[in-house]
Amino acid sequence: DLSTTPSAFQRTSGGGAEGFAGSVRLSDWSLRYLPYLGGSAQFTEQVRGVAVDPKGNALVAGVTASPNFPVAQPLQPSISGQANAFLVKFSPTGDILFSTLFGSGTTEGRTVASDNLGNIWIGGMTNSLTLPTVRPLQNQLRGLEDGFLARFTPDGRTLGFSTYLGGSSQDAISAIAWSPAGLLVAAGSTGSGDLQTTSGAFQAQYAGATDAFLAVVDPTGVNNPPVAVNDTA
Repeated sequence: DLSTTPSAFQRTSGGGAEGFAGSVRLSDWSLRYLPYLGGSAQFTEQVRGVAVDPKGNALVAGVTASPNFPVAQPLQPSISGQANAFLVKFSPTGDILFSTLFGSGTTEGRTVASDNLGNIWIGGMTNSLTLPTVRPLQNQLRGLEDGFLARFTPDGRTLGFSTYLGGSSQDAISAIAWSPAGLLVAAGSTGSGDLQTTSGAFQAQYAGATDAFLAVVDPTGVNNPPVAVNDTA
């Protein structure tokens, strides 16, 4: 019985636990829009990240296992595997501009951001062997779960950059932001003793259990050093 707004993209629950997204006017704390966001999956439906692009559009990322997750002008229209990341873009008035799935196997969107050109970046974790890669730092899965980064054009129809990022165990990206120099900064967690660090890194060696990591990425994908992949990992 979530009280959605009259013009909401999705006014009723698709079933089970699902996400929602909303916008509030700061002048009087009234709702601008509030829709449900999800399908019929009973448990795996979560919003994990929200952001706003330079034009005031809302960006929402998360994970779904619903075969009927609502899509609009999608790059990937249907679930592939167990649970996939989703990326949804709303206009300032709550109209849906696009909604797409991304990934295969189990792929979770955990963070989202926009650059100053309106390109949309998502990060998260995946165990997929077939995640689409474009100009990747790392072109294949190394461990049980790797982090991933992906850049979509503002209309959501083209993937401009996509890469795995991880070692031989479990890794995930949980936050992304932009440096003043226009570089993408990604932060996450790793259980991998062989996550590839760069020369001169503040901490070059894994300390045990779960470590945090920080990566700075050229968003064009051109000036990034490749990550070595051990095929036996």
